Amino acid sequence: MTISIRNLTLSMIIGIFDYERQTPQNVHFDIDITLDDGAGQSDDIGATLDYNRLIGDLTAFEQSEYQLLETLICDMGTFILDRPFVRQVRISADKGKLYEHVDKVVVSGEWSKE
Repeated sequence: MTISIRNLTLSMIIGIFDYERQTPQNVHFDIDITLDDGAGQSDDIGATLDYNRLIGDLTAFEQSEYQLLETLICDMGTFILDRPFVRQVRISADKGKLYEHVDKVVVSGEWSKE
């Protein structure tokens, strides 16, 4: 079973250039979370990943400051992987349109307990 969170948008300080460190910018995340085989076998929220709570907890990353998008998604991936019932996490993140000839640059990573 996979839970997908699409276009989670967090406003935060991120970047290596001085102008990026002055004002928060929106970072967009697509997250795919593969659950253990036993997750969701009963109709009890305690038997699966509580994605409502996870999304709320992920908003705490807005208080963090990063230079690299790569470091941010590594920390976020590890944070999600530490949750009960989570077997694997895939995250793609972008800061939107930054370049004239490119729609966006996406940084992706994958973490697994296996």
